[in-house]
Amino acid sequence: MLHLDSNSLEISNARIQHWNFFSCRTSKKITGINCATVNCKVCSSTKSHNFKSLPVIHTNLTHYLNNEILEKIICGVPLILELINNDLFSNVLSIADNNLLNNYFTATKTEKTDARFKTIHELVFDIESIFNYKYFIGLEPNKSLYSAYNLAENLNRISCTYCNRTYTTTMCSSKGEKLMRPQFDHWFPKSKYPLLAISFYNLIPSCNTCNSSVKGDIVLELQNHVHPYLNSNQNEDFEFNYIYSKRLDKYKVYIANKNSASKTFNTIKTLKIDNMYNAHIDELKDLIKIKQLYSDTYIQKIKAFFPKVMISDDEIFRLLFGTELNNIDFHKRPLSKFKSDILKELGIIK
Repeated sequence: MLHLDSNSLEISNARIQHWNFFSCRTSKKITGINCATVNCKVCSSTKSHNFKSLPVIHTNLTHYLNNEILEKIICGVPLILELINNDLFSNVLSIADNNLLNNYFTATKTEKTDARFKTIHELVFDIESIFNYKYFIGLEPNKSLYSAYNLAENLNRISCTYCNRTYTTTMCSSKGEKLMRPQFDHWFPKSKYPLLAISFYNLIPSCNTCNSSVKGDIVLELQNHVHPYLNSNQNEDFEFNYIYSKRLDKYKVYIANKNSASKTFNTIKTLKIDNMYNAHIDELKDLIKIKQLYSDTYIQKIKAFFPKVMISDDEIFRLLFGTELNNIDFHKRPLSKFKSDILKELGIIK
């Protein structure tokens, strides 16, 4: 798992652009009124929302979603997002409807249309229409409007935030058409937290395996699991290692819990990251084979072989092992955390 540094210039700028687009779009959806910017492209492309919910719910919702609350929904940190989500339903719904909330979000798609859920179902429909994730990811890249491609480019994460196994590079075709970008996992699943569907800190760049195959609608908890934007030392809380069974002639990768970091370990287990890495036994065997051929002067000999080229240890390890040495750069190469830990275990990295 990799940390996303919200204080970095790259992510700060990404957050600002995200806010500029969605503050305008959601305000227009709620009020029907264009912003003060002349010929605003966002406003001209956005229709105001025809609320489906009952009049009293419509009024409660539009009153609740003032500019201050919208800013918290779009750019609030994870703890604020969780509080705002819970606060909205308690403020907008009646006590009776609020008591049905948990039942609604655990119900099947068909059950959600039952008469007992009518008010909640229509409210969720309105929320999903205002904070419309499908619209966002459906926009074409390289157009005048901000899209998921812009967010992916701004965050500039080269490998999956959760597993660091898969490239998540963002690229358009030569004609500016959709080609590839990371998926965005909703740390708070949008099926259960529709209010947070386009919240900046709830969109985690990830691979298809982690987002769709493994995590899906699993609900993680801030007190028990790692959030990529909050936990800066998560890479220091665990390390990859391996065991070898001579009888079976078989290797197995496992993850050791360091510093009694239960949140980190809970997240690893929930996302099955330890299981995933046993698909990379060949990478492990290659590193072990290098160790068998390795001498303490190996790196120095490589440097000496190119006397006219100024090459750093970081560059040497990237060329020889396809890994980054610096935690901050792990996202630039898949498997960097894994390889770094194994190389330390083998004594190649001191």
